[in-house]
Amino acid sequence: PSAAALTADEADEHSSIYSDINTYLQEQIAQFITGAKSMDEWDSFVEEIKSMGIDDCIAIKQAAVERYYDRTV
Repeated sequence: PSAAALTADEADEHSSIYSDINTYLQEQIAQFITGAKSMDEWDSFVEEIKSMGIDDCIAIKQAAVERYYDRTV
């Protein structure tokens, strides 16, 4: 939900991690779509995203969603 707001610290951490991930995603997804990269490379792409910290980004967003749901119940 759009009302699930990050704290200031969460926003800073998410932003610092996700900016590099987003750049990488944009470059790589375009290559997969156009066929410049083989789908055989998908697993290594996923591992690279994980090594860049995508799981931390997901956890930060999940915490905000859980706080939102706690307020609305």
